[in-house]
Amino acid sequence: MMAQITEAIMKQLKADGLDIREVGFKDLVDGTLNLTRPAANVVVQTASFDKVTLTTYKCKADVSVFVVFQELRGGTAGEARRKAGTYVILEAIIQSLLLNDLGLDLENPLFPVSFRNVTTAEYAKVGFSIYQLMFWCSFNFT
Repeated sequence: MMAQITEAIMKQLKADGLDIREVGFKDLVDGTLNLTRPAANVVVQTASFDKVTLTTYKCKADVSVFVVFQELRGGTAGEARRKAGTYVILEAIIQSLLLNDLGLDLENPLFPVSFRNVTTAEYAKVGFSIYQLMFWCSFNFT
């Protein structure tokens, strides 16, 4: 089910216009990858299990959506505009996934938890910023 969740999120984001492909973070630093649109990678970071019945366990999965933006340099005004555009895109992704069951048999749909800028100095130096959007959902193992 975890693979189905990540695949369904990727399909949803692709339908909404994100550049969905495996982004090699090494390629970003090496400068061998140019993004025409923000790119996203999805991964189930952690999961916890609670016993529901003797034979059923609830799996609460923490899902991370990493969104990669290629920055165009351009003074203070350009920086402010870039940040505003970044936030608009992050909000659109949250809106797209908010309470979405992805067409899967989930006990709980996707709930947003947090987002944060996880850009390291290495990525910032070569003109990329990376944000991690955290969601959770749950499903049952029987």
